[in-house]
Amino acid sequence: MKLLIFLYLSLLLSLHHATSFEDQQCSDPADIEDVCRTVTASMAASDYDFCVNTLKSEMESNSTDLHGLATLATRLAISHAMSIEGEIEELMDLESDPEIKENYNACLDAYNDAIDQLQDALDNLNSKLYFEGMSLLKSTLEGVERCKEAFKDAKTLPMMMEDNAHQRLANIAYLISASIE
Repeated sequence: MKLLIFLYLSLLLSLHHATSFEDQQCSDPADIEDVCRTVTASMAASDYDFCVNTLKSEMESNSTDLHGLATLATRLAISHAMSIEGEIEELMDLESDPEIKENYNACLDAYNDAIDQLQDALDNLNSKLYFEGMSLLKSTLEGVERCKEAFKDAKTLPMMMEDNAHQRLANIAYLISASIE
């Protein structure tokens, strides 16, 4: 009998601990460190620091909920993607080699699509349509790979393509949104 009670209490405690993050309502304040620890658990170790530092540096107030963090990460991904898009345009204007210019054009198309998808994802998140927003966030991660693929035969990637902050932010937004659903 004692064993049965022990097992029941252990199961009850483990279920409470495992669901405490997922049960957090959109309106409950979220601790950035806890959120980042949870969403970056399956990512590279540096992603936790990136998540915490980026979200903390851009927060307008000291506390926000999961919804606010997901939309913040998405807005940051949009901003970063737009910055990369501008860099691509500048590099394309300076390039004289038609083949490399074509590669930049493929990247420009990929980032144009990514920005559109990120803006649509943000609209969905703002409307609390998390599944739809997550679907769009995931497709932006796949789309940017087309840009890298365009330069697969190049000896070096353009510097802006080595910075994957846009993908990291979109992935963080995706994972935060997934924790709300």
